[in-house]
Amino acid sequence: RHDFMDTGVRPSETEGLVNYPRTAIGVEVAALFIEEGPEEIKISLRSNSRVDVSAVAGHFGGGGHARAAGCTVRGSLADVKNRVLPVLRQAASAKQGAGPFE
Repeated sequence: RHDFMDTGVRPSETEGLVNYPRTAIGVEVAALFIEEGPEEIKISLRSNSRVDVSAVAGHFGGGGHARAAGCTVRGSLADVKNRVLPVLRQAASAKQGAGPFE
């Protein structure tokens, strides 16, 4: 949030940013955390092929598609990252064909 204020960039100008990490070799999932308010974090999730990011987003009250999803989670940026990243890692390391939380 402070970066937006310092640079004058609007959050809407970051919409496509989440797609760039997926272009690197070996990257399966990308996540972009944007602090929209003091205790409100918007998370955009993208997957190349294997991880169903809509299941991860759904776990936190969001939704979307298997390869593009998102959610908004209440809490500080650090707290939200500490809650969401382990679930995302679990989904990414799940056996192919198994659900991310099995």
